[in-house]
Amino acid sequence: MSIRIITDSGCDISQKEVKEKGIVVLPLTTIINQKEYRDGIDIQADEFYEQLISTDIMPTTSQVTIGAFLDAFEQYKDDEIICMTISSQLSGCFQSASVAAQDHEKVRIVDTMNVSLGSRNLIELALSYIEKGMDIDSIVEQLEMDKTKCKVYAYFDTLEFLKRGGRISSAVAAAGSILNIKPVLTLKEGVIEMSGKARGLKKAGSCMAKCVMEDGMDFSKPYHLAYSGCSKEGVLSFLDNNKELNLDSSKIVQIGPTIGTHAGPGAVAISYFVK
Repeated sequence: MSIRIITDSGCDISQKEVKEKGIVVLPLTTIINQKEYRDGIDIQADEFYEQLISTDIMPTTSQVTIGAFLDAFEQYKDDEIICMTISSQLSGCFQSASVAAQDHEKVRIVDTMNVSLGSRNLIELALSYIEKGMDIDSIVEQLEMDKTKCKVYAYFDTLEFLKRGGRISSAVAAAGSILNIKPVLTLKEGVIEMSGKARGLKKAGSCMAKCVMEDGMDFSKPYHLAYSGCSKEGVLSFLDNNKELNLDSSKIVQIGPTIGTHAGPGAVAISYFVK
């Protein structure tokens, strides 16, 4: 009996990669000007960011429904399933999946306590464990330990979208804009927290690089960098300014609509595991 990974699109694994990796990604829904788009299916990242910067109305996102998880679990009922969702502290996907799995004894639900790159890295680890022939319960047990060592950091070119989404106050956003302050955020136990701040993008990148150096990356496990918006310029500048990190530019991915709604264009992120 094979083991299949099912996840949601908040992990930022593209539909092209889905076929290569043999996993199932259920799309979250992004609503822009009252029109619904399935993430990665009805709208691609570049098109989303073009719409994002051209409207004053904050897009909203909708979790994967219980019914969508039920349909997926039923479709792959002959397999053992590990369903890995983005953080239950930031989305209702984990709750939807848990309800849908109640009558499916071969389904295990894993709350990655992460989003985007963090969730993606954990999924890649899970795939490597499947390839090694580990049984489903051993994989889930190992993932529960792995997720405590998964780090995510990001800094942002603009605070406008964090403000629109209620992640920071209008006063903080205004002060940040006037002073050119760029926050460096992280995730702790699935919740967004401030890790640092700096004046200007280059210094914000240095602040993030310092966090990475202090943590100590485990290069034997997956890591990725990411950018939001239509241009890689920001993340490439981060790599160029912080060459001491010895990071591989082929590990760069684009942040999709779900997370991009709150990040806005111009964000740079990194996720990795500590030793």
